[in-house]
Amino acid sequence: MTTVDVAAARRLAGTVRSMALQESYELTLQSVARTALTVVPGCEHASVSLRHANDRIRTPAATDGVALLLDARQYQLDEGPCLDAVRNEPVVVTGDLGDDEAEGGRGRWSQWSRSAREAGVRSVLSVRVGIPGTVLGSLNLYADPPRAYDRDAVALARLFADHAATAMALSNELVGLRSALATRHTIGLAQGVLMQRYSLDVDAAFAVLQRHSQDTNTKLRDLATAVVEGRDVI
Repeated sequence: MTTVDVAAARRLAGTVRSMALQESYELTLQSVARTALTVVPGCEHASVSLRHANDRIRTPAATDGVALLLDARQYQLDEGPCLDAVRNEPVVVTGDLGDDEAEGGRGRWSQWSRSAREAGVRSVLSVRVGIPGTVLGSLNLYADPPRAYDRDAVALARLFADHAATAMALSNELVGLRSALATRHTIGLAQGVLMQRYSLDVDAAFAVLQRHSQDTNTKLRDLATAVVEGRDVI
């Protein structure tokens, strides 16, 4: 990597915090896609593909309609760079997507490459995003000119994908923590309501909530919310 690239790589550490500390996991994914535009030289359209438990791959975040369209086309055709990055090789980079068409439809992704050309895209760089033992998805970077990504751009994209994976994992944990804290707070409020209503102590109020939750097959969080809102559920 060049000196400029090393300096850019050092700045990536700050992006993890900004990407992870979004209000939701979905906003973190959007932040990852947007940040890729500023981090990876040549990138004009970016998206994040996620791999789901049933091995289905979908795009929850993209910077524009071009990235969304080209991702969706890959899923329809079951061919393309982001699918290869998730399933086969960690980094997929093209020179000129027009070469696939020049080979008479015998290229890696002949049908998808035609769609990319029609959208004005000639270069793509897809990098696997994951944490040890788990493939989360891929970062997909599209560019209009051919051969838009040189060796330094690929190296920087790989480094950014690692940072993105860290941000995504942190965001997921933070969202879970926020949800747990909110649930705990709501249950505490519901306990207070029952304590006042039925002259119970803290433990007895929680026992009432827990028993009613089990008897009615209602989530404790939902039951507590109903109590706090004044609904006649207990």
